[in-house]
Amino acid sequence: MKNMDKKTKRTIILGGLGLIFAIVLIIVMTIKSKSVYLIINDRGLQYQNGEWANISLTSPIFGKYRFRVYSKNEYKGTYEMNYVNEQWYFFDKKYDSHKIEPGSLLAYNGDVKVKKFEVDENLTDEDLQNIDKALQKENLSLSNYRDLFQTKKVIYDFDNDSKLETVYSVNYIEEDENNQENPVFSLLLYHDEQKDYTMKLLNSRVEYQDDLELFGFNNIIQIGKSNKNYLILSGSKNLNVNSTYNIVYSFTKGKPKLEKEYTEEEIDVKLTEKDYFGTAVLLIILAVVCIAGGTYYYIRRKKKDVNEL
Repeated sequence: MKNMDKKTKRTIILGGLGLIFAIVLIIVMTIKSKSVYLIINDRGLQYQNGEWANISLTSPIFGKYRFRVYSKNEYKGTYEMNYVNEQWYFFDKKYDSHKIEPGSLLAYNGDVKVKKFEVDENLTDEDLQNIDKALQKENLSLSNYRDLFQTKKVIYDFDNDSKLETVYSVNYIEEDENNQENPVFSLLLYHDEQKDYTMKLLNSRVEYQDDLELFGFNNIIQIGKSNKNYLILSGSKNLNVNSTYNIVYSFTKGKPKLEKEYTEEEIDVKLTEKDYFGTAVLLIILAVVCIAGGTYYYIRRKKKDVNEL
């Protein structure tokens, strides 16, 4: 580079520095866990670096990113989504509108795998024994099995130990509402061969029935390269569809862990690694142009010098 003029050297050096900066930026953002955005019915979630948070449905991500959409655990397509007047609208690449029947809606943008599972409403005698055993520990019991309301179960290998476990969603309301001592409760129960775990119990009385939260199975997902299963449950308070919430559980070595509790608090979505990635790509293009231009100019000067000799 001794024979290069200062302008050529500066061009190549700047291009090289830009290339190095872009590569470092890409490496850093690749190492950093990517954000995953989820829509569960009429609530938005963000998963980033092991943390869950609610996001507003007015967030700019809904006009910027496209989402893979599932309804009732079936894939419906990839759409841009807009939430208007308490209703989702789905648009394809041509901005044609599509109608998707409501029911256990899951949509995501990011590295997510949606797992197949089935929800069963038929309880066996063994199921009732498992539920009753768990309730007895909480000083509750089922006096009349007919009063079970929206009680469901999912049988799945939640903790990836090659054995099937069961999660029950039990909601119980006594028929005799005049008896103020009658129990009203919602129970999430995890059952395997070794031990039962009460995942969540909301125990109320009839006079406090507004506090009743009904749990429903939404989906089972995995995020990124991990094979950890996340169970997403959604429900409503006091059968009010306009008061919905989501909670998330993971499972490790036979134990359920509450990953995200219900909360009204929402966060502002900031610039994500996808935006940084685009910036890095632009820097690489500019750096390559600078290096190539400087090199081409240098080669032409060398040829000119040789010809002059």
